[in-house]
Amino acid sequence: MKNLLLFTLIGLSLLACEREDSVLDTNEKGEITSLKPIWSFPLHEQEPSSNSIVDAHLVLDQKILLATTNGTDNRALTCVDVSTGEALWKWQDIFAPPIKEMSVRDAYIYDNTLAFNWGGHHYAINMENGQTKWRNAHENSFQRRISGIGNTYFIHGAPTDTLEEFRVDVLYQGDLNTGMISHRLTPYFSQEYIAPGNRIGNVTGTYPFEEEGAIYAAIIYQESPGEYDWVSYLGLYNLSTDKWIYERIPINEPEQSGVLFHKPILKDQRLYCIISSTIYCMDLKTGGQLWSYYVPGDLSFGGMIVEEGKVIANGGNKVLYALDAENGNLIWRAEGAGTSSFLEGRYLDGVVYFSGGSSSRIHAVSIKNGKTLWRLDPSQVEEGSQDWKPDLYVIPGANGTKGRIVASTHQNAYCFEAASVE
Repeated sequence: MKNLLLFTLIGLSLLACEREDSVLDTNEKGEITSLKPIWSFPLHEQEPSSNSIVDAHLVLDQKILLATTNGTDNRALTCVDVSTGEALWKWQDIFAPPIKEMSVRDAYIYDNTLAFNWGGHHYAINMENGQTKWRNAHENSFQRRISGIGNTYFIHGAPTDTLEEFRVDVLYQGDLNTGMISHRLTPYFSQEYIAPGNRIGNVTGTYPFEEEGAIYAAIIYQESPGEYDWVSYLGLYNLSTDKWIYERIPINEPEQSGVLFHKPILKDQRLYCIISSTIYCMDLKTGGQLWSYYVPGDLSFGGMIVEEGKVIANGGNKVLYALDAENGNLIWRAEGAGTSSFLEGRYLDGVVYFSGGSSSRIHAVSIKNGKTLWRLDPSQVEEGSQDWKPDLYVIPGANGTKGRIVASTHQNAYCFEAASVE
């Protein structure tokens, strides 16, 4: 028994030493500013060149997809094993090479398949081997936003069978196995006012879910009531019966930026969404507004997450907000980073992570109290580096190991052990 206790104490001591050794520097506030990377991965096989941005959180189990280059006009998505830092495969099968840009703003991942669209070009990649599952080119344009449930995915794009004389986006449904898409739904647009650019409205957000054997979708769409103002509406549609449960419930008052920023979040029969500079919480069953919270500035960059009963949002005013998810009351305010990376997917074990556009640092913040744990300086991990890219990956631990964070400068990707909350 004494030997077992001794070995346990030794093990804990070694673990503590390892964690202390990984911290290279802190500031006067006790925030970690430099960490020893577990591994690094070069983003350029030849001379460095612009390798675009991956805003989407491209993580599947212990694999991530990094934007890499192999020459000036040769971009790629490279799959890296998070546990080892080794490349598993590289994908470059896009339409119309040379590949001057590799951009993935949003993606849907299901059953080892990653699907994303880039205007009229739609792709699906087998995450096991990097082979193209399908790729399709369409003449009509599509938004980057994509969502799905099972082998069905949803995107928003210009119709080819109705309202062709207007600029409008409707709901499309796609088959993840084949990439074949079909026009699924056009919500009611009053057409009382035609906005500049011949626009009458757009579907901007779709959140599908299953309940009692039926498939539903919460759908957000917008319409202009005049001049440059926009109103976003909420509808709940039964995809199994092709019937509206309710539709056209206004979310916001008319305003110039009255459009949906970021994908809506559904938790506990509540739909959370960002319209302009306001966070709205809507009752999914009725469409009624439960609460709203206005943020001075802009919420279009960082977005929000809903975790542990809190809504965490990063404002363009360099303030990070924590609201009570139940009633919208402010719990705490902390230092944000203005034009940060997306918060979506960047949460792990009580900590939210973001790459700060205004601060040029990687932030790790405890959502319990808003305490900043990390403020990683890129120049301390890579000489001459001035900022981090928005590409940021948060990976849960596997087989009892601690989670990992992968962040990228413009030259390399670096893997760190996830932050610890006291």
